[in-house]
Amino acid sequence: MPWDGYLWSVKRGGKVVIVGLPEERVPLNVIPVLLNDISIRGSAIGGRQQHRDMLAFAAEHGVRPVIEELPMSQVNEAHERLHRNAVRYRTVLHN
Repeated sequence: MPWDGYLWSVKRGGKVVIVGLPEERVPLNVIPVLLNDISIRGSAIGGRQQHRDMLAFAAEHGVRPVIEELPMSQVNEAHERLHRNAVRYRTVLHN
């Protein structure tokens, strides 16, 4: 993930909240954090109110999940990819 670009896009005095464990180590460029007075917070799992706030933010700003969609006929392939850790983000099966 392009963390450096994300940090530079946070407004002055803004917050970066990491919810859940990242797939890989997160490189931290402290320059935008220091220059823009950015706070970085994290939670392995948020509480009920945090989930409500996150969903409201996503709805207000048009944030959409990154998913892979596969037809139900490919359920075996999806299952294999899951076991190989080849699934990026979420896979959604549909009819």
